[in-house]
Amino acid sequence: MRLSKGMQIQQNWLFLMKFIMAPAQVLLFEKDPEMREQLRLRYPQFTCHEDCLNLIQTMHDEQVEHLDCIFSGLPFYNFPQSVREQLLEQIVGALRENGWFIAFQYSKQMLEQFKVHFVIEHIHYVPWNFPPAFVYVCRKKRKRGSM
Repeated sequence: MRLSKGMQIQQNWLFLMKFIMAPAQVLLFEKDPEMREQLRLRYPQFTCHEDCLNLIQTMHDEQVEHLDCIFSGLPFYNFPQSVREQLLEQIVGALRENGWFIAFQYSKQMLEQFKVHFVIEHIHYVPWNFPPAFVYVCRKKRKRGSM
């Protein structure tokens, strides 16, 4: 299993660590230099990278063909539309056929844009999070003509 993430929500990451099974290649993305260094120190078995807009190039550099799952805490709707499109292009290009995309969001504003690229398997509402959040569980759409 390969997992990529781009989030600043450490509690979610600690929760995910319980489910990552060896051998797993994990690519971590974090913009904040201090947080990225903390991730490097805490998880030396994984590689840490600065910019998920370079996800596909990073995968090439790390000799990773496809990702099975991408877990994201990026606040997509806070970014300009052009950046959202670049992020989704990177995510779709990185995922294997039928791969998972799990996005932690604070609204349903990205639903229609996610539907363009993914089959929405489920949206979980998490009321105990502050602020309350939505977890989109999505699968990459199959290419037309593939079984």
